[in-house]
Amino acid sequence: MGGVLTLDAAFLGSVPADLGKALLERARADCGPVLHRAIESMREPLATMAGYHLGWWNADRSTAAGSSGKYFRAALVYAAAAACGGDVGDATPVSAAVELVHNFTLLHDDVMDGDATRRGRPTVWSVWGVGGAILLGDALHATAVRILTGLTDECVAVRAIRRLQMSCLDLCIGQFEDCLLEGQPEVTVDDYLRMAAGKMNRPGMSGDSSSWKGWGHVRWFIEEVPAGAA
Repeated sequence: MGGVLTLDAAFLGSVPADLGKALLERARADCGPVLHRAIESMREPLATMAGYHLGWWNADRSTAAGSSGKYFRAALVYAAAAACGGDVGDATPVSAAVELVHNFTLLHDDVMDGDATRRGRPTVWSVWGVGGAILLGDALHATAVRILTGLTDECVAVRAIRRLQMSCLDLCIGQFEDCLLEGQPEVTVDDYLRMAAGKMNRPGMSGDSSSWKGWGHVRWFIEEVPAGAA
C-alpha cells in the first residue's frame, strides 16, 4: 500500500513505553566500543581531539566527565535493522558510521555558528582552532566511510556508502539554505521546511503502519541478543 506513513492509536498502544530507553542503552553498549576503536585508530592529534569532542577525556587526555551524546541516531539504526530482520553484526558498524557523520556535522556547525561551547564544555575549534575543527570533521567523515567498507557483504557496503554520501550531500544543501535564511526579513513555511528536511535528512517513507509493526523484533533484539554480540 502506498501513501504517507501513519501511526494509528492501536499501533502506538502496542509499543512498550520503555522501548526507546532500551534501544538507547543497547546502542551505547554495542556502538560505543566500535567508536572507541575507530577513534583510537586515528593519528594524533586527531584521536585526542575526537575523544575530547565526544566527552571521553579532556584536551590533555586526562579523565573527563563530559557527555558523549545520546546515541539517538545509532539507536535508530538498530531499530530499523531489528524491525526488518537485519543482521546484528552489520547494524553495529553502520550505527557507528552514522554517529561519526553526525559528529562531523556538529564540528563544522560549531565553526559556522561560532559556538564556544558544546555539551557543556569548550568546542573543538575554540581549543584547537578553526582549521583543526574542520579537519577533524573531515577525518570523522572519512572514518565513517572506512568503517562501512568493512561490512561483510560488499554489495551491502557499497549501497550503505552510497546512501551515506547522498545523505551528506543533502545535509550540506540544508545547511547552506539555513545560512541563506539567516537574517532574511521574511521566510516562508515552505522555505523553512525544505531547509529543515535537508538538515535532518528526513528519509522518504511509504506504506501503512503495518510496515512498521516490527517492534516485536526490536524487543527480541534488545532482550535476547547479548550486548556486544556484534
